[in-house]
Amino acid sequence: MNENLDIKESNLKVKNKFKIPLFIIFILIILLISVGILINLNHKLDKSPDNIYYASIDMMESKLSKIISENEVTFNNKFSNKGNIKINLTSNDEELKKLSNIINNFDINYVNEMDYQNKVTNTLFGVSYKNNKIADLNLMIKNNDAFVNLENLFDKVIKISNDSIKDIWNLNYSQDLLTILENMSKIIKDNLKEDYFTKEKTNILINDKKVDVYNYEMYVSKDELNKLISNIYKSIISNNNLMTALSNISKQSKEVLIEKLENVDEVNHDLKINVYLNMKNKIEKIEINAKNSLKIEKINNNTYEINILENEKNTKIGTFNIIGNTYEFELEIEGVILKGNIVNKNNKFDFLISIDYENSIFSVSCETNNKEKKFEIIINNDNNILNLNINNVIDNIESVKEFNINNYVDYNMITSENVIYILNKLLNNEGANLLKEDLNSLNINDYFEYGNGTEQIM
Repeated sequence: MNENLDIKESNLKVKNKFKIPLFIIFILIILLISVGILINLNHKLDKSPDNIYYASIDMMESKLSKIISENEVTFNNKFSNKGNIKINLTSNDEELKKLSNIINNFDINYVNEMDYQNKVTNTLFGVSYKNNKIADLNLMIKNNDAFVNLENLFDKVIKISNDSIKDIWNLNYSQDLLTILENMSKIIKDNLKEDYFTKEKTNILINDKKVDVYNYEMYVSKDELNKLISNIYKSIISNNNLMTALSNISKQSKEVLIEKLENVDEVNHDLKINVYLNMKNKIEKIEINAKNSLKIEKINNNTYEINILENEKNTKIGTFNIIGNTYEFELEIEGVILKGNIVNKNNKFDFLISIDYENSIFSVSCETNNKEKKFEIIINNDNNILNLNINNVIDNIESVKEFNINNYVDYNMITSENVIYILNKLLNNEGANLLKEDLNSLNINDYFEYGNGTEQIM
């Protein structure tokens, strides 16, 4: 491959091929730098750095690497997830009230045991209605085969063979993520020129008060910015370990990724970032100027305001607060309100995030207590509220409990008579009968016809 290939010529030759906009890599650069800078908002630097941008990238890499590495420990051990899912629907609508009385009586339980090293996992799903069991399903994956045990619904284990099953053993991306993080950080730092950076002692107005600061400026002209990003993607392509990690995560071959990376669009603007650090090495203000301008400014000890300048109009889009290890934010963009609260508990995060749009609210929260995680999802639309609660406990185990698979039948050998038999047993146990009674009260019994185990179900 000719690494001196001119990007514009390349674009002319591949007009009809997929293009990756160059701004995607540009955004990646901004994110890698900005995440580190924002981390520094809450962590005072030991001394005034010569280059806060390099320091911020290093800070970001260190923090994220620690989080990813802790996740890797979990995957290297034998572990289990067990918990339950509860649905609660409330409504002022009379018809929905009847439906909610049915939905709210379902209980879903699960136990999943995982051993990545020996490639075996076993998951038990249980569904109950009004505390009466409807069905249990036991799914075990061993190496590259899946086995389904339907408990009392069928007297044989069903074996499923499929090439895609092996992908479950590639779900641990921790090493790939660490490789990407380490190499991308190095590539970006290696390609940033000293000429881009200046450091100047000055003063700025914060809440109508003059504050002495160091102004760390990064300025890259449009032409230099396109060269920078072009050099970064060439560095990515030439880095075999990085390309392997990207291929593993994207599930695309290196050849496909290279073709996409070689077809890029250009950025049509300069880039200027200013970070203002006070004499105590705490950030007072951040300004990012590209196509539009973004300004993050401290308005008190814990609160920062976010403004965007577009077409010479300055618009406040949100605020965020940092108190200890708690981060709170609120953004409003084009009528969508995004609110969040995130608490860092030794690299395990509790959070509450909500989206409010046109009188509909979607929120998701997570609370961590030692090995237990509680998730809650709420959808509120015109006073119809759907609440989904998931309680999950992660624990270490000595081994995965396997069920007997000697008496199995291949999935392709299952007959229509077998399917009818299974469905009729499923639809005629105590839990299912209670469910049918309640469904009948909604006048939807015409959707079902039940037989004695020999007829075809409509």
